[in-house]
Amino acid sequence: MKIDLTTIRLMEYILNNDILTCNKAKVSKYIVKELDILLKRYLNQYIDNRGFKSLNLIESIENKKGAE
Repeated sequence: MKIDLTTIRLMEYILNNDILTCNKAKVSKYIVKELDILLKRYLNQYIDNRGFKSLNLIESIENKKGAE
């Protein structure tokens, strides 16, 4: 998967800063979507996601936001 350089820099930023600092960062919807895709691919690849409730929760929240 080709990853945008800005997404890579954001991931490095998240790794190197505390959660309160990261919470203040303004991130475009494109980067959020790319991170979402990366996270889901990672979970599917490296974690046995059969019955993986956290992924199901994330998807249900996304569906509710999309319906608003």
